[in-house]
Amino acid sequence: MKRKSFATFMICIFAAALFAGCSSLPISQAEKTEPEKKQEEVKEDSADNTKAKKKKKTHKKDKDEWTSLEENASADTDYEAVYEPVFTEIFDIIDYGYNIDREYKYASGDLTRKIDTGEINNLLDEIGYRYEDISGDGVPELLIGYNADYLNNGGESYISAIYTIKNGKPFTSFACSDRSGYMRMDDSHFFYTGNIDANFSVMGKNHLSKDGTEIEWDDCYFKDEKEDGTVGYYHNKTGIIEAKESEKMNISDEDYYEIMDDCAYSCIMIEWTPIGSLKGGSGSGDKADAEEGSDEEGTIPQYLLYVKAPDGYANLRTGPGTEYDIICRIPNGDELEVYREDAISKTGKKWLKVAYWREADNEDGYEWLTGWIAESQLE
Repeated sequence: MKRKSFATFMICIFAAALFAGCSSLPISQAEKTEPEKKQEEVKEDSADNTKAKKKKKTHKKDKDEWTSLEENASADTDYEAVYEPVFTEIFDIIDYGYNIDREYKYASGDLTRKIDTGEINNLLDEIGYRYEDISGDGVPELLIGYNADYLNNGGESYISAIYTIKNGKPFTSFACSDRSGYMRMDDSHFFYTGNIDANFSVMGKNHLSKDGTEIEWDDCYFKDEKEDGTVGYYHNKTGIIEAKESEKMNISDEDYYEIMDDCAYSCIMIEWTPIGSLKGGSGSGDKADAEEGSDEEGTIPQYLLYVKAPDGYANLRTGPGTEYDIICRIPNGDELEVYREDAISKTGKKWLKVAYWREADNEDGYEWLTGWIAESQLE
């Protein structure tokens, strides 16, 4: 059977995203979104993927010698605990679906769409994570992604997002939108591709900055429609999508997609740890499965408590401690559903993971929020 090219696959994904009504973001190297508090901008790439070429390439399958977590972790840092808010947010979407009215800080658009549309069948088994010091700064980054065989070439690894640690909290180095993709080229470089329409496409090779907080470009290629209606092809090493600041390339559409195929088919596989291993279970990960199974403790609320705080309200936060961002304020007397999950904050106080229903100005008339609240504020 003739092998499907990477460019062909990208066009299919773009069409699927349009059919599903997914939104896209304009590209400017990597787009940033602002969280509730004063965390620095979080990169969100934009676009989807591309068109077709049917030339055979060799897909390199070599696995690199990955840098281990143990080699780089300092003795007094629990990296899994620091990255816990990332996992909590992903598990919330897996268990209860995407909440359109909630502002997610960590979950990527790519992963959210795949969970929401059912593209990944066994969520807890197929979505994976990996700790690795990619930037070389001594702090292991957290990679979230999955393997697939979209190209009928033996399998590929796709990275949905990479996180590092900044000021003691998770920080998003990059997160793919629903129309973009990252793959691994070698121990420190990535291949990015994305597009908005047939005449606008971006691809190239990049790497993490020395502190792991952002993407730096080695080679950026893009095609864009010119004022006269024809398509121009450009190259730069900045990732800035501006024709005036880039070198014009005298190549054809076929040449452009050959560059894309060469990069895509040279990418390597990543050995993921299933995200379900953090919950002690596996399966599809949807809410119905969680309700039917008794083994996945902590995936559904277990009992009820009520807010009773001296200030008349309690803060629902993204993690167990006052250093985490506030999701909302819950007035005294409101009911909370409590998970079988708790944590001790840096100040030694016990925090509970809870679910909170409230009225909302949306199609359903309500919204369902999950977060953490101090046990001392409840009765």
